Amino acid sequence: MSREDGFDVADVATGHLDDPKVKALWRSLAPDQDRMSRALMLHVATLLASWRQGQRVTVTEAVPVWLDPDAELVAALVDARLLDRTGRIPPRSWRSWYGPAADRRDKLRVKWRRDNARRAELVRGTAAVPPHPSDRPSGPSVRPARPRARDVPSNGTNEAAAVAREVVASLRLAAKP
Repeated sequence: MSREDGFDVADVATGHLDDPKVKALWRSLAPDQDRMSRALMLHVATLLASWRQGQRVTVTEAVPVWLDPDAELVAALVDARLLDRTGRIPPRSWRSWYGPAADRRDKLRVKWRRDNARRAELVRGTAAVPPHPSDRPSGPSVRPARPRARDVPSNGTNEAAAVAREVVASLRLAAKP
């Protein structure tokens, strides 16, 4: 398995600790907060190691060196369905979280390869790949608006503007009582 099969960052729901399976685990271990904390750490270690490896790993493979993989706690995790009978993240849960993340990454890799190949051809001057849609103008270029008659200064260069000003001035005079 290559390093590219796994992830450095895992997708984990922010409501993970409120999950019904976590609550079921607590009901089986209550009121022992220490055992609950250790059981959750075993689960999280398994979850994160699986994401890092890009495949479901066992709790014994994932357990940190400072934590004992207590068989009773692993059994409680299995009973709560946070781990399957092999001590791994359940397949359905794994597919629903890891699958979409892997699909997103695969689609990005295809795009990166295509874009990098296009860039390489452009650098070599052999661009056989059609330009990316974002490289083309989105429509006709914007032209500055033509100046209106009243915007042109009366310096004798625009006769129409001068005539228009005279007409407006005469209408103003005619309108006065």
